Amino acid sequence: MTGKSSHTKINIDKLGKEFSALNMSFGNLDIKTVSSKFETISVKASHTPINIKFEQNSSFDLDADVEFGKITLPQGNNDISFRESKYNKEEVKGRIGKGSSKKASLNRQESM
Repeated sequence: MTGKSSHTKINIDKLGKEFSALNMSFGNLDIKTVSSKFETISVKASHTPINIKFEQNSSFDLDADVEFGKITLPQGNNDISFRESKYNKEEVKGRIGKGSSKKASLNRQESM
């Protein structure tokens, strides 16, 4: 799934392979479950709460910087190099699981 949106609420029950949403603004992204077999997730958003939950056996590199959202990581063999939560912002960088070439990138944009 790829695309861009404005003032749109996107709800996905289960994400299988790929999600790329560039330039999301003033909406809401909620992915209830990301399959451990996903290939890539890339989101750039402004004024958009992002909530994503990964399956327990997932393995990927994570670069996340979200505002008004929450990052729920699978439990297990995680190597988090940076994690900070302040006010309504959360930032997490690191490797989730046992290693993979897959990447999840969630980044907020200051202005659109």
